[in-house]
Amino acid sequence: MGLHPNSRGIGQSESQGGRWDCSQRVEAQWHRAGAGTQKENDMVDVLEGPLEGLGGERFLQCGGVDGGGLVTYYVLFVIRIPDCVVHIAGITTRPNESWMLQMGRNLIDEESGALASKRYLIVDRDMKYTPQFRKPLKDSRTEVIRLPPRLPNLTAFAERFVRSIKEECLARMIFVGQASLRRAIGEYMTHYHAERNHQGLNNMLILAQPTDAANDDAFIHCRQRLGGMLNYYHRAAA
Repeated sequence: MGLHPNSRGIGQSESQGGRWDCSQRVEAQWHRAGAGTQKENDMVDVLEGPLEGLGGERFLQCGGVDGGGLVTYYVLFVIRIPDCVVHIAGITTRPNESWMLQMGRNLIDEESGALASKRYLIVDRDMKYTPQFRKPLKDSRTEVIRLPPRLPNLTAFAERFVRSIKEECLARMIFVGQASLRRAIGEYMTHYHAERNHQGLNNMLILAQPTDAANDDAFIHCRQRLGGMLNYYHRAAA
């Protein structure tokens, strides 16, 4: 997503001395897409402006095997837009309303909730995001923005994470039971945050650990996860 410097809609709002809030940007994108007037280099960026209070939520699905045969696991995650930090909210085979309500309570917990102090949460049109699920979030001052259907570019950050975890991990393994899936996701999340370079962050690590400076000719070590599926190369400290 991007914003053309000569975008008429944004230019008019700035000339009036005001700034669109996030929900207005999403609504503008919706109307432009529906009217067929969106051009490749003239897009309304729903993330234009400060991003500290913005997060996105999405499900990803993964197949596995348990005692009853083939099953589908649903993984609910929240991604923080500014720095791409991902929080795994929960994993289940039955994402019913009671489970979703519990996930919502966990997310808005004042001490450990991934949505604590977040102003906006962007979700798609999945029927699992019921009014009962959205109400506690709204009461905690987190505005839930429901995106229009069939516009995955509006959830580009979440879509990119889903592609990454599937191509680099989930699609390359067979999971027997939920415990094996949880272990694989846990290992990948550690790799994703602390060992994997991200082009969107100028090829930096999301959660870089402080290390001692290493010489250019120092020996290169390889840290492996999941039997060598995930590798992290680094030079030995001087």
